[in-house]
Amino acid sequence: MVHEVGYRLHLLVKAIELGCERFFARNQLEDGRQLLLALTEGDEFQIEEFKRFAKNSRPEGALVETVAFEDYQGPVMSVDRYLHFFIADQLNTGITALLRNDRKQDEMLEKQDHLLETQEK
Repeated sequence: MVHEVGYRLHLLVKAIELGCERFFARNQLEDGRQLLLALTEGDEFQIEEFKRFAKNSRPEGALVETVAFEDYQGPVMSVDRYLHFFIADQLNTGITALLRNDRKQDEMLEKQDHLLETQEK
């Protein structure tokens, strides 16, 4: 259980704290299992500290089976750019949840109106 527990933000805050200039993280599903892919770029100390943190620290509610590390060759977005991406992604998730709640509230109000009509009869 690594999705919807604040894991990406948990790792991002540590990367920023360590002074890493590049970071990216995304949730993935693989064979029905939740995965979190995180990329960060920094000097040897920053990377070792980030790895230690990733192995030993989890946000509340996370259930982690395995933590693995691999070298990565490719571009990693800047922390600033990732912050913009992350905020937009969270807003998108929040808007979807708000719309879903609005629909549920409308359904409940319709049921309540029906119940009141029935009660009046």
